[in-house]
Formats: sequence, C-alpha cells, structure tokens
Amino acid sequence: MSPVQSEPFGKLSDFIEWAETKHGCKARSGVAVTPDGMRTFTKITTPSGKHVIITDVTKDESIPVSEYDYYTRRLGLPRFSP
Repeated sequence: MSPVQSEPFGKLSDFIEWAETKHGCKARSGVAVTPDGMRTFTKITTPSGKHVIITDVTKDESIPVSEYDYYTRRLGLPRFSP
C-alpha cells in the first residue's frame, strides 16, 4: 500500500543523504536575500547538472510524498524510498 500523498514521508536530510550517497548529487544550503526578506534554501544538483531548489524547508522537516516525487522527477532520479 502506498502512503497518502499528504502524509509526511521522511525528513529532507534523509532525501539529501540518499541523493548524495546513491546518485552522486551535491547539496548546498544557504540564505538568500529577496524583496520579501531572507529565505533559506537547499539546492540539490545531479552530476549531469539537473537541479532542484527547495526554499523555506529545514533539513529536519518532514516532507510529504508528493514533494519527494517532485524532487526526484526534477532531478531525473528513481523514486525515493526512506
């Protein structure tokens, strides 16, 4: 049975570790100043250059399945399973 799309699926840090160790991705986090104020971000990049930028989510935050599916599609990776 697959999880409901809105249920927490794991932490962002779990996804980053999986992407880095299993697929050679690189992740970096930082803070950007925008017209709306300061925003935190994490950028995950594949060896081929595909990337996803995740804003205003901490690495310890639980993420729903639909978000993980979006990240893996953007990065061209197989489906993430914690």
